[in-house]
Amino acid sequence: MDKLEEIVTPCSKPPDIIALSEARHKETSIIATLPGYNFINENSQTQAGGVGAYIKNNLKYLQRRDLQFKIHGCENIWLEILGKRQKIIIGIVYRHPQYNIDDFLNHFLKQS
Repeated sequence: MDKLEEIVTPCSKPPDIIALSEARHKETSIIATLPGYNFINENSQTQAGGVGAYIKNNLKYLQRRDLQFKIHGCENIWLEILGKRQKIIIGIVYRHPQYNIDDFLNHFLKQS
């Protein structure tokens, strides 16, 4: 977390969204805060993995659970950023390395 703050803090224009993989946390742990950002995540059912995002406080967004797909060995979060003129959909997808890439791609393409 310190490294992330070291990267973001000195930026003249910090990123609006920071997407993360390997973002799993224990339910009882405190999620590391990043000043000026909200954090959302999708935990993994395994001991590793998970996806998350830090989203700037001034952005309006919806977490689109209706776009989530259930693929074994994969976590994903979908966000709809509500801009003044347009909406942007962002997907953060993590495939566990032990899950077969061909199976993942076949399922992913069927779901999308």
